[in-house]
Formats: sequence, C-alpha cells, structure tokens
Amino acid sequence: MSTTLLLEMKKQRSNFLEKLADSLDLTEDQHKKAKERYQAVGEFLSQPGTLLAPYRPHVIPQGSIRIGTSTRPVIESEEFDIDLTCKLSYSFPATQSELRSLLKERLCQDANYKRMLEEEHRRCLRLHYSEDSRFHLDIVPAISDPHQWLLDLNVPVELAQHAIVITDTQHAFFNRKAFQEHWPKSNTEGYALWFLEIMKKEAEQIRMKLQKELLLEKIEQVPDYKVRTPLQRGIQLMKRHRDIMFDGDEKKPTSVILTTLAAKAYESVMRNPNSLLFVDIIGQMIDLMPTFIDNTQGHWTLKNPVNPLENFADKWNSQEDKQERAKKFFHWHQSFKKDYQQLLTEQTNEQVFELSKDRFGSRSVNLALQSLGIATSINNVNIITNTAGVNTNTANKIITERINEPVKDIENLKPIAGKSKPYYDR
Repeated sequence: MSTTLLLEMKKQRSNFLEKLADSLDLTEDQHKKAKERYQAVGEFLSQPGTLLAPYRPHVIPQGSIRIGTSTRPVIESEEFDIDLTCKLSYSFPATQSELRSLLKERLCQDANYKRMLEEEHRRCLRLHYSEDSRFHLDIVPAISDPHQWLLDLNVPVELAQHAIVITDTQHAFFNRKAFQEHWPKSNTEGYALWFLEIMKKEAEQIRMKLQKELLLEKIEQVPDYKVRTPLQRGIQLMKRHRDIMFDGDEKKPTSVILTTLAAKAYESVMRNPNSLLFVDIIGQMIDLMPTFIDNTQGHWTLKNPVNPLENFADKWNSQEDKQERAKKFFHWHQSFKKDYQQLLTEQTNEQVFELSKDRFGSRSVNLALQSLGIATSINNVNIITNTAGVNTNTANKIITERINEPVKDIENLKPIAGKSKPYYDR
C-alpha cells in the first residue's frame, strides 16, 4: 500500500475514533439537565436567610464532569453520577459529623430533596433523581483548608489556594471536635485547574472554531461540554475500554490514575508533537503513560499533582493486594495499546467496526457510525444510510468518504511552544 493510501487510511481511522469518543460522552440533553440540577441545588443551599446562609455555601462540580471526561454508562439504563463540592465558611475546631448534619438538615427543608436523599455515603450526601433522568448528585461537604503546607511543598499558589478538608464517616475523627489537620484533605478544584491548564491552548483554539461554526456572538457562549480536546477524548476511550475489560472488578485501574497519567503524557507529547492527527497524539500518549509511575524497590508511586504527599498508587503497595492492582493496570495498558494499534492497521473498515464494538461497546460504535451517516448490523451486513441500490464498491467508497469527512478536532492547530506549568490532583 502506498504512503498516500496509508495516510488516507490513518485519517479515516482517526476521524472514526474521534466520533467514537464523542459517542461515549454524555448527550447534550444530559449535560444540560445535570447543570440545571446542580445549579438549582446550589441556589437552594445558599438562599439568604436560611440555615446555611451564614456559612456562605459555594457549590461547584468536581471530578470528571468538571474536567470534561465523563462517560455514559456502558448499559444505557444505568445511572451516571455528578460530583459536587459544597464548601462552607465554617470555624474550627469542628466535627465532621456536625458539618454533614448541617448540610443534610438544609436539604431536608425541601420536600423533594428530602425524598431524594439516599442513605448516607462515606464521603457525600446523595440526591437520587427520577429513573428518567438516570443520574444522581453526590454532594461532598467541605471547608477551606489553610494551604501554607502545600506552598511549602512547592505547589503553585493558584492551585494550593483551593485546598479543602472533607468529611468521611469512617475517619477516626468523624465524631470528634478537631482542627483541620485532623480532617481528610482534598483539592479537587486544584486538580481540575491543573488538568485544564495542560490542554488550555488546544481548548481555546477549538472554542474559537466552534464559535464561528455555531455563529455565536461571544466565545463565552460556547458550552464547555462542546469543547473536547484529544486529551479528554483519549481519556474517555481509555475509561470505556477499561470498564468493558474489567466489568465489575473493583481492582480495575482507577479513573484518577488513568487521568493523571494521560494528562502528564499529553503535556509531554504536545511540547513537540510529531503529528497533530488525533490517532498519533493518542498513540504517543499511550506509549508514555507508564513512564510517569515510579517504582523504587517494589514501591509504586504516582504523586497527586496538587498534593505531593498523596500517592494515587498507594493501594498498589498494600500487602493484601499483592500488587494485583499494579498487574491489572499494566495488563490493561498492554491490551489497550495492542487494540489501539490493531484499529489502525486492520485492512477493512468492517474489521475496525467489529473490533471497536467488542472493546468499546456496540451502542457507542453504532452512534459513531450514525454520526458519519453510516448504519450497521442488519443481519451482519453493513448498510449505508441513504445508499439503497448501490453496489458494494460504491458503498465502500461512500463509507470511506464519510469517515474521511473533516471533524472538529485539532488537526489544524499549531504545536505548543515551550512547556506547561508543572501542576497536580484528583
């Protein structure tokens, strides 16, 4: 096969994989409903003259919904979760239990929220929405944590200043009045800012492109959920591949480990990228990810970027685990790398589609093909939308053309000069 044909095939596969990643994301309706729900909760908790008003509650999303790496459940009927932080201006010493009780009491002052509250979870209060919505809100009560200790560890102030302490029903001091040093620590917003900074240039260029395509007056009008960089899409692909590979296995690679390694690898790749084609960026990321895990004398370490004292790989080192989590991570990594390479080298599109269905789920692949104008799986014969009556050669030509249509990606973006700031978290 000539170099030109190989390049064309790579572009086709790149386009398909981007569409596949898009199909894993929450739908536009899910994004809108989730935002409406958590904003409504925030407004309710902070209403003037109510129980929490003196503590100036500040509710913000955290986790995958904050950084744009959420994935739809493998099974459509399953729920997805939206993680929120409710930060209160609360004085120390205090007990974790009283902070949780205060938040719960306020939620119970609304009949709907009271009905929706589930039994308490370890670190959060959960609001369970109707089956039609298929999601729940996990609200983590928190208090600001004086962050000098993070500055002493060389964490940049713009990240350290978001440090918080949270509640944990299994913590030794849960029912004991204590100062913040005896509370569980977190910095989810600091981690989000670290992550977003790494892909800032690409995100801004994609946002500008979307502004023009959507005919919006201001760039701020482009919804965050429409801006997806190769880093975010790559993580979504990795998470789905992991979920199918380790169905129900609690020792599967954690999302925070995959996300942190992918972000570090992406930062390294984008300093001097060999190619700006999606498949090439993801391929280089995959190769680099394990290099950011330290193994010194059998002890695994992956530091939290916004709290160097926290080791994301800590459970890999427990005697009970016998390094099973580490083995599962490297097994997943090799499997993903092999499958990804196979997707790029299969000779026909049909082989690519079938392998993708096995590794990422039939529903997601079918959605990706539909977005390309292709329908599949009628008696195992590929059918192309709006091509009735054409012969096989013509049909395959149409598949190729549709897969090769340009997408909203960073193929036309310029490489980033220099190095992003060295940030960190969860």
